Amino acid sequence: MTGKISHIAFYTDKMNETIDFYEKLLGFTHGFALKKTTGEPWIEYLANANGDFIELFYSDAPIKNEQDIPVEQKFSHFCLEVDNITAVIERAQAVGIDLYRPLTTGMDLNLQCWFQDPNGVLIEIMQLDKNSPQARLRETFTPNNGNTTKNEDAIQDYQ
Repeated sequence: MTGKISHIAFYTDKMNETIDFYEKLLGFTHGFALKKTTGEPWIEYLANANGDFIELFYSDAPIKNEQDIPVEQKFSHFCLEVDNITAVIERAQAVGIDLYRPLTTGMDLNLQCWFQDPNGVLIEIMQLDKNSPQARLRETFTPNNGNTTKNEDAIQDYQ
């Protein structure tokens, strides 16, 4: 069974600046905070209107569990799909957030631009083209029917 992604999570030593960044650029709002049993800050939770979440861990509050997940975990980027990439760029300009990489059309036909949050996390913003391999693959799935069969006709080699 596959579900939607619940959240992404990052460590930060710039909590207020990071919350401000995601609120101003992407329209997330601060939902709630979780504290350690000692009462110290642990996680700040952000949410958007789609029910997507970002967990922001205080960098001095590493997770301690059986896996002992290290703060130094490596991460490439995350991508948010939008309907109007130009509106995101205009919003960023209006609040003083610079593009990390300019608006381009990728090899997959999608419009994309990139931002970098205060912690150095790269964020790709993507507007799908109706002829992109992602859009064509998406058409092969019917929501909630458990279909995970790839339609080979929907995917092409774009390299």
